[in-house]
Amino acid sequence: MVIVWSGSNDVSNNNTSEAINQLCKFAEEKNEVNLVLMKAPRRHDLIPTSCVNSEVMKFNRQMEKNMKSFYNVKLFDTNFYRIFYTSHGQHLNTLGKKLILSELAIVIKDLFVKKQPTPNCIPEEGILDITDLNQNIPGDVTPNIEISKHLHQI
Repeated sequence: MVIVWSGSNDVSNNNTSEAINQLCKFAEEKNEVNLVLMKAPRRHDLIPTSCVNSEVMKFNRQMEKNMKSFYNVKLFDTNFYRIFYTSHGQHLNTLGKKLILSELAIVIKDLFVKKQPTPNCIPEEGILDITDLNQNIPGDVTPNIEISKHLHQI
């Protein structure tokens, strides 16, 4: 498993398209490896409508769109409240780091838990007892031999 986390500083250099291309190339090359890609966090030291935060949102949207085709990629949302950041608002504080760790632990655990297939259940009224077809049917009605043959093959 590989965890990749690019920060909003990386995104703010207006290289969103290049970064997305590199992530797609990486995901394609590592198609046998589980990848957890962390979305870029917004900057709380800037106003929400700043060009950097707009670029972060654009990057995260493009990453979501482009990673849908990769079965081995799990996206991890880092859109946390301001209380999880240091006083200057750019980096995670201790509480924020603990939150990331606990959330990542859940993602990692889910990747390693073997998924059990859900059994296909047939409703009781849908069960057909093929022995009924071979019983003597009263009256002039005779069992359809073709249906009986096919059912015995199943």
